[in-house]
Amino acid sequence: MFGLGPVKLPAYLDRNELVTRVSPTEVSYSTTERWADPLSARFTAVLLQDLATLLDTNRILPYPGTGSGRVDYQIEVNVLQFDNDASGNTRLVARWRVRDLRNGTDLAIRETNVTQSRPPGDANAGIASLSEALGGLAQDIAGELRRLPAPGA
Repeated sequence: MFGLGPVKLPAYLDRNELVTRVSPTEVSYSTTERWADPLSARFTAVLLQDLATLLDTNRILPYPGTGSGRVDYQIEVNVLQFDNDASGNTRLVARWRVRDLRNGTDLAIRETNVTQSRPPGDANAGIASLSEALGGLAQDIAGELRRLPAPGA
């Protein structure tokens, strides 16, 4: 069984408003565009679904979970950046690791860095680009998980 979590996002994303990066050290928040759900919960749910689809498995659950099975591999994700900038660039930077919980060893420690361009000023295109960047993170993690012995083996 795979367990996804914890997934940590930076504090600047812990808001309902969409974020736009205006400089390397400054962000602004939309006065009109909002997330439908808290971003941290939605990010984790989408990543979990993407991984389940890419791995063609239902053996992945939030970790720590509700006790619905023994987790063999834990996937921890620390998101450092997940935003669009005013020029039309989307950026996702995340450090992640896979741990074998059966023996407590780290099997992989990686960083994913996804940068994409989109039309500036289009909130819908920006959200779609963020979703694609999250898909890129899922692909990187799934690629690593495919190299591991099957959970429970």
